[in-house]
This record gives sequence, C-alpha cells and structure tokens, in this order.
Amino acid sequence: MQKLLRVISAPAACAPGLLAAMVMMLTVVPGYYYLLLKPQVVGPHIVEAAAAMLSEAVIVAWLLTGISLLLRRLSRIAATVWTVAVFVVLGANWLVDLALMLIYRCSFTEDIAGVIAATNLSEGANFIAAYVNGPFLAWAAGSLALIAGVGAALAALRKRIRVSPRTATVLRIAAVAVLAGAIGCRVTARDSITLRTNLRGKLLTCSRINLGADIVACGLPAQQPGPDAPRKIVVIIGESLTRDHCSLYGYPLSTQPHLEAMRAGGELIVYANPSAPACHTMAAFQHFIGTWDGSPSTAWFEQPTWIELARSAGYHTSWISNQAGKGVYDNPVVKIARFCDRSRFTNDGMRGIASARLDEAVIPLVSEWLDSATRELTVIHLMGNHVSYSRRYPAAFKRFSAADYPDLPEKQRTTVAEYDNSVAYNDSIVAALMRLYDATDAALFYFPDHAQDLYQSSPSHFGHSKPGDAASEEFGLRIPMMVHLTPAFRRLHPAAEAALTDSAAAPYSTSQFIHTVGFLLGVKLFRPQ
Repeated sequence: MQKLLRVISAPAACAPGLLAAMVMMLTVVPGYYYLLLKPQVVGPHIVEAAAAMLSEAVIVAWLLTGISLLLRRLSRIAATVWTVAVFVVLGANWLVDLALMLIYRCSFTEDIAGVIAATNLSEGANFIAAYVNGPFLAWAAGSLALIAGVGAALAALRKRIRVSPRTATVLRIAAVAVLAGAIGCRVTARDSITLRTNLRGKLLTCSRINLGADIVACGLPAQQPGPDAPRKIVVIIGESLTRDHCSLYGYPLSTQPHLEAMRAGGELIVYANPSAPACHTMAAFQHFIGTWDGSPSTAWFEQPTWIELARSAGYHTSWISNQAGKGVYDNPVVKIARFCDRSRFTNDGMRGIASARLDEAVIPLVSEWLDSATRELTVIHLMGNHVSYSRRYPAAFKRFSAADYPDLPEKQRTTVAEYDNSVAYNDSIVAALMRLYDATDAALFYFPDHAQDLYQSSPSHFGHSKPGDAASEEFGLRIPMMVHLTPAFRRLHPAAEAALTDSAAAPYSTSQFIHTVGFLLGVKLFRPQ
C-alpha cells in the first residue's frame, strides 16, 4: 500500500513546481476570462464550471508530470526533452487563449478553429502585427512570470523542507485525495468549461484539414442568357470596410471623394441599407457566393455559385486577387477562385506573409485581361481595409492623422486615422477599376465581405467583431454596397437600370447576390437535386 501511495503521489511529492506550473499554464488564462471578465457566460454554474476546468487541469498535469518522472528514471535527457516539449505545447495553447481573451473577449471554440483553419499565412501575419502590442506583451510577460515564479518557489521549497516519515505519509494521502477529488469532480461536472472542448478545437486547427476539398462544382445545366444580359459583370469584393467610415454614407470626413463624384454625376447607385450575412470572411463567403440559405440540412459547398451560374449561361469567368493564392489549409476562397476559367493572384504562393502589395497591383492585371468582345464575369478580390490598416495605403494617402479626431480617446486616434486613410485609398482603387470598363457594356458591383467594429462596441476593441457579442457582431455587418453602370449599359438596358435603382433603396443582404446576378443574366436559378 505504501508503495502504491508513493507512485500515485509522486508528481506532487517529487515535482510540485513542475506540477503547479502545468496546472497554471492550463488554467490561468481561461480563469481570467471566465472568472473575472465574463462571469455571465457561466451564470449560476460558475463555481461548478471553474471546478471542472481546474479538475481537468490537475488530472492532465498529473499525468504529464508522472511521465516526466518515469522518463527521468530511464534517461535525464529524455525527461528534459519531454518536459520542454510539454511546455512548448502548453505555452502555445496558453498564448492562443490569451490572445482571444484580450482581443475578442472570448474563449477558444471549434467555431474559432474553423475561422483559423480557413485563413492563410498572410492574413494570420497581419493579425499578429496588428494585435501583438504593448498591453498584450505585458499580460503575456506577467502571466509567464507568475507561472515561473510559483513553479520555482515550490521547487525550491521541496528541496529545503525535510519532513518525518509520518508527515510524508499524510502529505501523500492528501495529494492522492486531491487527485481523487479532481477525477470525481470531472466525472460529475457539467461540460460548460472543459479543457477537452478547448483542446479539441485546437487539434482540429492543427490537423491540416483540407477545407477546400469539400467544395464541389454543381454542374448547372447550360442555358441561354437573356436578351438584356450585359457584356460584362464585374464583382469587386473588398475586405473589412464599414459604411460607418464611408463619406458616401454620411461620415463627416471625406474618405470617398472619387465615389462621391461618381454618385453626383449619376454614375453610381449606392445601396441605402446593405448588410453582410456574417461578420467573418469565411462565413460571409459561404452565404454570398451562392444559393445557400444557412439551413443546417444542406451544405454550403454543395450549392450553386453565381460563378457557375454565369458559366452555365456561356460567360467566361475570371478571378483576380490581391490576397494570397495559397492558404495553409487550402483556403476555401482560393478553391472557389480556381473554379473560374482563369485566376491570378498577386500574392501567389507563400509570398503573402512578407508581401505588402497594395491593391493597385490588380489594376494592370485587370487591364491585361479586359476584352470587350467577350461575355465575362470577373471577380476582383482586394486586400481592402484588412488589419494592419497602416499597411493598406501608400505614403501619399496619409491624409488623416490623430489630430483630426479630437473628440476620440487618445489611444483610439491613430488607429482610426490609419483606417480612414485605408478607406480613402480603397476609394481611389475601386473608382479606378470601375473606370476601366467605361467603354464597355458592363455592370460593376462593389461590396466587402464584412465590416469592422472600430471601437463602437467597446473603447478598447477594433478589428473583426467579437464572437458572441451581439453589439460587436451587429457593427461587423454594416457594409457599404454600390453598383456602377457604364454609359453603354444604361443605353442598352434601361429597364435593368431602373430595377437596380429601385432595389438599392430597400434593405439588401449580400446573401441575395446570386439572385441579382441571375436577374442580370436573365437565367433561371437551379439547385442540385
């Protein structure tokens, strides 16, 4: 019995510092979030949920420390390698949790895993550049110092204290009782907060799932375009633009002078109340790229897209993008682009990590492929207003500075100025792209995938909307949308111009866009059987 007691209690008796450090690494950041920042998430079960989280951390740390002690008997080198590897993995887990807590005020879920898995290295690098700042580093250093300090103190105490055999037995019994209590708590507690749920999502993210493999072409029946179908349909997809910073929508600073001039000249139809179907890129794409209505009984990637609808009507299709051409997980947006008859990416391959190509890079590519004689649907995917905002415009577009926002808190001014500069640059690019088609029969649409929460839901948050925060998510849906009809289009298709003008006055979600494309083509929408 004494030998069994020694074996079970060995992690606590022989390596209390190592055990404590692991427990803290697994609980300190989720604990901050659930117990201090958002207790309402757990509600009346907060004590039970916290106990479940701590219990799982104790069990996992006990097992990992026990393996380390076992390896030490075989080889100190093997034990050291194991311990270092464990802390690298736990450190990565802790870092992700810390970032989510500080930036988005949320914990890790499988939905978050899906968002990460659907991105690419370039987008990920931009997020890191935008959010790894002084406060984040201070929290990281402080938490690490706390964990290291507690572990070192317990390790030193273990070496200095000498206890009698009877006291040692009592301490071993207490340690085994703690472990037994942790196991019992974990077995009986609710699943509201568990390391298992947290780690399962991270394992999903790290499993290199080929998300693009599921996207299939639906093979729509061939059909004739209507007599009023334009020669060109161009869809300019922006990134992270909120209409709350668009002067087209009443923003007091002149962030869109080119597009405002086009509207004043009767060349631009501005949708009065457009919205994105989701406030994150992949979720938004799933809705606006095709016919999927969000029903859980169907899969978005098995539904027809407006790219396929155009091809079924005999249109050539092209995709030109200033975003990365490859993602770590075969970015589904890239897979959709590959469905086109031809596609080109300015950031093809992995160069997107270091590349800071501005959106003007797509203009010569569009000009090169522009053939007025061909019926074509062209998608132009911009980097737009993606964080980091300061990387989205050249020096010549530093039109706004912190001094232009005296009514804002000081810590917000520079970020808002950089965002508005990116909006002004985006205005010049979108207008220039639209002008390229003025000699052709064309309808050119512009809308971003989603908007941004720019300190609107919280004085400390900017960027993508915070998951689970209704106010933040609402701001993430507030996109602009507009359509430029060329002189030839207006001359040849007056009824279509009138219909588009009328529809722009009503609320519009970009999830309806396939129906707008179908209307222009004059073709019937098909669903796969």
